[in-house]
Amino acid sequence: MLLRRWYVVAAGLVIAVALAYTAWNAVEPEYERQGTQIVLPGLSSLPEGATNPYLYLSGLSLPTDIVAQAVTGENVLGEVLQDFPGASVEVVRTGTSAPILSISVKAASDDAAEELLDIMMQSTVTTLADMQESEGISSASQMSIMTLTVDTESKTDQRKRLLTAGGIGLGMLVVSLGLAALIDGLITRRRRSGKGSRRRATAAEGDPIPMRRGNDDAVDDGAADDDAVRDDSAPDVASDTVASDDAAPDEGALKRDRASAESAEG
Repeated sequence: MLLRRWYVVAAGLVIAVALAYTAWNAVEPEYERQGTQIVLPGLSSLPEGATNPYLYLSGLSLPTDIVAQAVTGENVLGEVLQDFPGASVEVVRTGTSAPILSISVKAASDDAAEELLDIMMQSTVTTLADMQESEGISSASQMSIMTLTVDTESKTDQRKRLLTAGGIGLGMLVVSLGLAALIDGLITRRRRSGKGSRRRATAAEGDPIPMRRGNDDAVDDGAADDDAVRDDSAPDVASDTVASDDAAPDEGALKRDRASAESAEG
């Protein structure tokens, strides 16, 4: 089927490539940046004489989850994303038990990704501080957030472009294959229908010439038989006439003989 309708598939392939190329250029790549932060306990919450807060991070995973939920809420994140159309933000605690926040942003440009990441990393700090201040926690007892890592260059994410271009190209290719199958089926059905119609017409009409010849031969044979009958009957009549003619002289001779005999006797 594909070999018979190769021109349809070839045309569809060309159109699919053209559409995929257009979609690739129309969809801009996304720029991704990531940063990490750690939540530290307040100094007053450390044991007496302790000076290293990193040794006392247990129990801070729950506050870290709370901060992540707070900064991704609609009241905070919604206002931030209004200035970055098409951007996305993800703030989660890492899979370990350590109170580490992972912040990932995607934007339409490298500058936008850099700016958005800075805003979100600052937002976690202010959100945690506001939450503790609203509860009346003293400054010495408040937890704090410290930055661990920040990407200085964006990573280009081509997945959206690939999915869009690939989906359009593959969809067009599938359409072309379906169209080729449809055209092949219609043409094949039309050919079969034409052959069947011609066969039915031939069977219905038959071969008129041989039939007429057969009838003529039959008529001719009948006429010949009639002539033969007439020919056969003619000699019989003639023979009967001759026989009657031959019989007449014999009867006259008998009469004369009889007459002669009677006169002799007298």
